[in-house]
Amino acid sequence: MKDGSYAATDELKKEVIFRKFNLMDPFPFRKKMHTIFLRNVMIYFDQDTKEALTENYILVKGDEALLAKTDAAKYLIGTRRAAYGFSALVRTDNAASLPAGIVMEKPAISQIMSYLLKDGRMMEK
Repeated sequence: MKDGSYAATDELKKEVIFRKFNLMDPFPFRKKMHTIFLRNVMIYFDQDTKEALTENYILVKGDEALLAKTDAAKYLIGTRRAAYGFSALVRTDNAASLPAGIVMEKPAISQIMSYLLKDGRMMEK
């Protein structure tokens, strides 16, 4: 624009979704996204809410061969390849669906945000 500011074109506006959602609830979007902005969202959470959010997810790590004979891969969120196989998030209520041998850890909030942003969505239950 002439005053040095920017404005999105109509074509871009058609592709942008602005929606509020609660990180404590299942993710409301079905399609993966290119970018999700969660600007300083965690600073507004009290300690109890932060801890409750971490209780909803488990960080899992293991050899991909462990997943080969199961349908457990459908529960993985933000899967990353690693020298030892893979790492991903899983909603706590889906953890029982994972095969034996998968390492499970409590994730830090920063890890939850990182994996969710990589995936762009959370898997359905």
